[in-house]
Amino acid sequence: MKQYLGEMEASTGIANLKDKIPIIEANGSDVKSMSKAFQNANLVMNCIGPYSLLGEPVVKACIDSKSIQCNYNAAAARNQVYVVGSCGFDSIPADIGTQYLKQKFPGHLHQVEHLLELWYNERNRFSYATWIALIEGYKHAPQLKRIRKELFSPTSSVYKPYTWIVPQKRSSFKRSSRGYIVPFPGSDRSVVKRTQLHRYSVFNELPTQLEAYYCIRDLKTVLRYAAMGFNLSTFTKYEFTERLLRKYGDFFSLGTFEKGKMPDRQMLLENQFKLTLLGRGWPKKIADSDKSVSNMTQQSAVIIRGGDGAYIETATIAINTALVLLEEIYRQQKNTTLPYGVITPGSIIPPEALVNRLNREGRVVVDFVENYQGE
Repeated sequence: MKQYLGEMEASTGIANLKDKIPIIEANGSDVKSMSKAFQNANLVMNCIGPYSLLGEPVVKACIDSKSIQCNYNAAAARNQVYVVGSCGFDSIPADIGTQYLKQKFPGHLHQVEHLLELWYNERNRFSYATWIALIEGYKHAPQLKRIRKELFSPTSSVYKPYTWIVPQKRSSFKRSSRGYIVPFPGSDRSVVKRTQLHRYSVFNELPTQLEAYYCIRDLKTVLRYAAMGFNLSTFTKYEFTERLLRKYGDFFSLGTFEKGKMPDRQMLLENQFKLTLLGRGWPKKIADSDKSVSNMTQQSAVIIRGGDGAYIETATIAINTALVLLEEIYRQQKNTTLPYGVITPGSIIPPEALVNRLNREGRVVVDFVENYQGE
């Protein structure tokens, strides 16, 4: 940690970080050790990973010490703790961006199309820990699918059922002027759905739908990602082949990940992302009884731009989310009856507060376009 703080001094120009920031040691596999470390904390940012392997003890420790944990989920309501998951690049831009679009939309926002575009230096390599996290994600995908099916079932005990006026259709593959559009495999779609159904169940706020897509600019990259996805989905089914994935990630990821090599920071600074949240719905003048697909004519968008989404802006987003979360927790404890427990960012964080903070800092910029004319 002292070595890391030293590196931060060099990259930020802030002197004596090693002396200014106290270091509290705890055993990451020992709940009691971490509970003791967290006992005076108001908020804990869980940056541990892969989460499915190492995250649970941190959650338990946070609940025991009654601090806020800014990462995944746990049963926390009985101890009056908020556990807020998906607070990095997955899935703050999609979740808070959708809520911001909903807040600014001049009418009834009914559906959102999420399109992520990335520009990055292909010579750079991602952290091998990210490859291991991908393996864990694909390995537990069937279990996650069952959980989501139960969670979003019309008979779910968690959310009130809702019937969409115009159900949103999902495309599997399409061409556009931007490139090849494919379904985005991350958690954005599920997180946004949880937020929308939570706010409908608790606040009776009309929900919106979201379908998430990723834009890939050339066919070669489409095929490379398809091959990597095939390797992950196939080889994580069996213990022996999973060991091959872990040992020979350079080969099975087609060179995207390289063991023993960290991403080059200078190359990371060249990376950029753009997330377009295209919203469609009805203008204010349309009565609920008259709403149909033919008069769903209002089209607005939220456009979010930033640098490297995988590492640098994930930290930017997570830290700013944590600061807004702290402020909002104390405000809501006094003014609302929002239940404690496992919630998504959009369930508790006011979108404008986080958007304003990000725009002031300037690394991640969020814009609203009332009458969007793009694709």
